[in-house]
Amino acid sequence: MKKALVFLRSFGDFTIAISVLRKSSILEGYDFYASKHLEPLYIDLKNSLPDIDLNIHFIDLEIKKKVFGFFTNKHSIELHSFRELMKLKRWVRGMSSGDVYFEQRRKQWMIAPYMGKTFPYIHKKSRNIYQSYFQHFGVEPGHLLIHNPAPSALKKILVLPESRKPSKSFMPPFIDQLTKSLLGQGLDVTTGFFKKLPLQTEGKVAVHVAFADLIHLIRDADLVVTADSLPAHLAQLLGKPHFVYYEDKPNQEWTTPFCNLNKAFGEMGDLSSLQTYLNAS
Repeated sequence: MKKALVFLRSFGDFTIAISVLRKSSILEGYDFYASKHLEPLYIDLKNSLPDIDLNIHFIDLEIKKKVFGFFTNKHSIELHSFRELMKLKRWVRGMSSGDVYFEQRRKQWMIAPYMGKTFPYIHKKSRNIYQSYFQHFGVEPGHLLIHNPAPSALKKILVLPESRKPSKSFMPPFIDQLTKSLLGQGLDVTTGFFKKLPLQTEGKVAVHVAFADLIHLIRDADLVVTADSLPAHLAQLLGKPHFVYYEDKPNQEWTTPFCNLNKAFGEMGDLSSLQTYLNAS
């Protein structure tokens, strides 16, 4: 009997899974399900990368905050989160396949009493999430290898400073310092913002309103400089070199294979780490 893997978390988590699953040859034992809030991203990824065909079934759990509420600290005890949980419980009870897998172990101690059971999972907090998927689905890390370009090939730089979590987003002074530094090196710099232009910045500006827009921006760049958020994992999936700034030290649970291999990360505010990467590329 097949196992059911259900995706309930953020767009970034979903992108990580797709990056690895599209390279796996042992998917026959699984059926894939995902919350309907993830469907627009999947559609735009399939349009961009036709080899993505995981036959995912989308289920409407009426998720309100772009992630299953019980998986967050902010929304775990709100009314809509309990409604989502009850819908998930009814869906699981109606499943005819074997074990239902969650993406991660997080918050099972909260969810299990309501669901009446605990669930097997792919990832636990103590390791890198890509490594968890590699091991579970028999994928060699080299299958996600992105070749690091020579410095002379890095001409078009895309800066994506925003994150779903405000604490991870670049502050305006850092955006200004970063773009001026890159422009000062003769690079073609575009700063991308979601839905609106919150501030004026040096260089070009692009506003993206859909996942397709963001995917196009990333594919058109030579290097993506981003906050610790969805764009980093989209860049990994799309095979694009990327440098990630963290609010503090890099969170090794979430670093991409490219960042780990090339030490392509830094602490927010530290321009020297990016310069070291650019010189070593």
